[in-house]
Amino acid sequence: VLMNTAGQIRSKEEVETMDPYKTMAQITATDSLPPCDPLPRPLARLAGNGLLQYLRPQIASLCTKLYPTNPSNADKNLADTILRDSLDPGAIHVMISGSKLPSPRTANELLAADFGSSLSSSKENSGGESESVFRGPVLVAQGMLDPLNDSPSRAKLLGGLRSDITVTPINGGHCPHDEMPHDVAKAIMDWMNTKTQQSKSGAVKLDTTTAAAARKSV
Repeated sequence: VLMNTAGQIRSKEEVETMDPYKTMAQITATDSLPPCDPLPRPLARLAGNGLLQYLRPQIASLCTKLYPTNPSNADKNLADTILRDSLDPGAIHVMISGSKLPSPRTANELLAADFGSSLSSSKENSGGESESVFRGPVLVAQGMLDPLNDSPSRAKLLGGLRSDITVTPINGGHCPHDEMPHDVAKAIMDWMNTKTQQSKSGAVKLDTTTAAAARKSV
């Protein structure tokens, strides 16, 4: 179950125009990552502190904007908690680390999409690129009023990655599970009931790779 997933989602048309297309797993497995070239640490610290100083006075108002349907859930306790965490001595290091991280894996890759994933490549995998992907049923509870991205477009892209990805629109913003908890809970229960019925009728096939990995981790 995913809530307002972050990160890149590539369309089929976008993947087809990238020749050759390589996933982050394939790039990593073939030692093709570009050299790490982050900002100098003093500059990264200065930029991080500047951003924190800029955002702290706006925490309450920003939270309200992120909860457009039910702004009362973006209460003082939430704002105070975020402010407290931003004042933690380690907060600046989190900001600095953002300038050092490589490009993240796309949703196509993580969810084993029909395009833009290692599993959809016609080339043989030689470095374990197909590991650490999820091929089972997925529910995306998407806040359609999220002001931080184009939610309708992202919902459409997610739903088109492969079969067995269900996107349920939620009339909320960036944190639908906190803003509209009853709607999200209903979406999860409806989805689970549907999957249970499909499983009983034999319509759902178990992802044996995922199941084996889960048993191994127990």
